[in-house]
Amino acid sequence: MMASLLGSGDEMNYLTERLSDETLLHIFQHIHTHDDFIRLSETCHRLNELLKDKDFCCRIFLPWYSNLRREMVFRFFRDRVRVAVISQLDFSDLYWLPSGIIRDLVTPMTNLQIFLAAGTCLSWAHLSQLLKCLPIKKLSWSWDNCLEESCRRRSSVTPTKFSEITEMEDAFLRLTSLLIHIPMMTKTPTDVLFYSYSALEYLVSLCLNLEELWFISWPKSSAERKSSSSSYSRREFDGLESALTKLHTLVISVKGPPRFSPMSFFRKLISTFGVVTPAQVFWCDHPLLGILNNETQYRLGQARYCWFPQICSETAVRLSYPMVAILEAARENFSYPKLRAVSLSCSDGEIGDHSVAFSKLTYLEKLSVSIDCLFEIRDSSLLSEYMTLQHLDDKLEATTDYKPEKMSELKPPSKKRRVGAASKLLVNGIPNKTDPTTGLHFIARRCSKINELELGYSGLNQAKAGRIVLESLSCISNFKFLRKLSLSSIPITNGKFLIQICSKCDIIESLRLTHLGPSAKCCYVQDLCQALPLCRNTLKDFRLEQNYIGSPLAILKALKKCSNIRRLLIWSSPNDHALEFEPVDCLFQSCKDLTVFYATIESTTKADCFKFRKALEARYKAERPALSIVLRRTLEEEELIHYPSIHYREIVINATQVCQYKDFSNFNS
Repeated sequence: MMASLLGSGDEMNYLTERLSDETLLHIFQHIHTHDDFIRLSETCHRLNELLKDKDFCCRIFLPWYSNLRREMVFRFFRDRVRVAVISQLDFSDLYWLPSGIIRDLVTPMTNLQIFLAAGTCLSWAHLSQLLKCLPIKKLSWSWDNCLEESCRRRSSVTPTKFSEITEMEDAFLRLTSLLIHIPMMTKTPTDVLFYSYSALEYLVSLCLNLEELWFISWPKSSAERKSSSSSYSRREFDGLESALTKLHTLVISVKGPPRFSPMSFFRKLISTFGVVTPAQVFWCDHPLLGILNNETQYRLGQARYCWFPQICSETAVRLSYPMVAILEAARENFSYPKLRAVSLSCSDGEIGDHSVAFSKLTYLEKLSVSIDCLFEIRDSSLLSEYMTLQHLDDKLEATTDYKPEKMSELKPPSKKRRVGAASKLLVNGIPNKTDPTTGLHFIARRCSKINELELGYSGLNQAKAGRIVLESLSCISNFKFLRKLSLSSIPITNGKFLIQICSKCDIIESLRLTHLGPSAKCCYVQDLCQALPLCRNTLKDFRLEQNYIGSPLAILKALKKCSNIRRLLIWSSPNDHALEFEPVDCLFQSCKDLTVFYATIESTTKADCFKFRKALEARYKAERPALSIVLRRTLEEEELIHYPSIHYREIVINATQVCQYKDFSNFNS
């Protein structure tokens, strides 16, 4: 039936004319995205009328990868009866819609209360017009360059000089939730940064009724850290922390040294809360350990969180938290939080044994772990002994109200074997001689709900290749719910494990491979080309960073079979083969949803990169408005983690979470 609904207008009206409104709406509830509604409203007259219903069209969300033509979007929002009932609008990451068009589309929405526009090109001038005429209470927005330039022209950073912001005071008083996204600015002068963040602090100070305040920022590049002045990070407005008296949730999500550094403001703001509870302050990805005390860190780990939420989410926030301190506390107190996300790395070169803690994290969905930690988990004899005790404990809890008086009653023996020693797993009490014993195998058994997994080295203690059991990587195929996999800097000799993973993990959507094996030659290209077609129906995001991959032709041919792929990045520098236009063009023809294509192949000339990009945009830009193509001959690895830089919700997805920043000198202002 749904396939028939995608026919012509006459066929559509013939199929739906005898259906009741309830039946027709029930059918359309199986459509997942609003761009399909917009497309169907072009051909189905009855649906076009039903979409004016208040309960059916009050929430509108357009995905960034939508291939709707602009005229179709205009016609859908041109009906004033329909747009008047819209109360929630999500335009996040619609970078391909110009700012003026967004302003024109949103202005008639007189009942709009939630407006999510982070990641768009919406300018400050157009946003201010919307805030003046619409009753917006929840807002997400990307800090705009126009506002920075206007602040830069001021002779003083006194708040009274910011007329653009002061005129919006009444609109800011309505806001109860605010998300500020600081986009990537690679060539921003120091004075712009200084004035911009002063204006940012003043803007926040006017939002006296804020209940939720979110900051999401890209990290600084090394060039910015060298050229930027340290004075702007010390700038503050007295009394700002006391102005936000209604604030109960503060979320700061950055990766490494952030682009904004009003740390004195945050210290004072947190101190006004007194004893911080998990529902009040979240520091995603990299919490400033100097700000939050040990008690607060431990209490943050006791709650349940979700990952990268939307500003209007009514559920709990997901938190990716460096778990060394929390797991240590869990071992000592035998109280294990129901965490959904864990980022575990070495702490000052010391590696702890977290096997008991991982055995309790059965709700875990996202795991980022260093190989150094992974292979230090207790060996099989100790794990099997613990599993026996755990099995007995589960039976006792099911039949009685038994509670252990001491942790030692359930804690496995403290004796440890030699690091990296090979041993045999016990399956039902019988040694299993085929499977190697690794921490990864143990985690796969206990944390079976993991859907995001990242493995790599922390860089603090580079392990040798001899410590790695290559076959153990095949244990990743035991994660049946795995959707995202990232492997970084693992010394492999072949890619056979990739074939096994792609064949068994049949719902994998994202695959990211970074510097695997020797640096002088990519040793797994042939295996990778065999593995990619095995996930042809599910793979949407593929990222490859590897030296000397050879000719990209084989990889592009394998990717042609992945018809649902949307984002693709291939980086190979140095490399001895250039990128050719014909394979890339065939890839775009086969993959109708491919909208983000980034490639850096060193042997490709600068002229060819320019010519290929222009030709691809001329052929496919009309049918794919979100098309983003970047072809570069060279790209520094430090800049590489920022690409693609067009989706604010995936702001740290490319930077490894295994390599934790240890230098927080930028925050000590």
